[in-house]
Amino acid sequence: IGPQWPVAPAAQSWLVFADDLGLAPRVIEGLRARGQRVAVVEIGDSFADKGEGRFTLPVESDREGYEMLLAALAAQEMVPQRILHLWSVTQGAKFRPGSSLLNSQLERGFFGLLHLAQALGAELPDAKLDLIAVCNDALRVGDEAAPSPEKATAAGPIRVIPHEMPNIRARLVDVRVPKHLDALAANLLEEALAPQGAAVAAWREGR
Repeated sequence: IGPQWPVAPAAQSWLVFADDLGLAPRVIEGLRARGQRVAVVEIGDSFADKGEGRFTLPVESDREGYEMLLAALAAQEMVPQRILHLWSVTQGAKFRPGSSLLNSQLERGFFGLLHLAQALGAELPDAKLDLIAVCNDALRVGDEAAPSPEKATAAGPIRVIPHEMPNIRARLVDVRVPKHLDALAANLLEEALAPQGAAVAAWREGR
């Protein structure tokens, strides 16, 4: 029996920062099937508006890059009410030339969320929204290892953002990436549609 997905009370505007593993398309499909409006940001070499709610942004973008993204969304009447950030769901040592795995993980997580928060404060200071950030292999549960502890730094912005901007609710979910993504994507869809959740949570064996 699959998860009982909550139905959003009305159509909302979403902004999804898509991962490289294939979770985002599955979650986006579920959102759109429930009548949600979704804009998607993929990692690229520069900021670009690809049309039809599709954007690219480099992982190393500073606040200005995120401000351009939010300004473009506002101009197209796509101001997000919910943001699902999947850039910290990764596997393997993949990073751009001249960088390092550590820097890449920090750019995808800690600095990306920090610059996003700064841009939200500048471009959408009155917007009420939910921010759900997802990472993998960052937190220890019991005696298990945490293969990517640097990703746990994302908890910093997630905890601070609601204090600095009370109109934003933020939470971080740490997962393990299974061989088959459908069940994890279904759980993430359920979490994304939930009205609220723990500030920091670690999912194991499904949830």
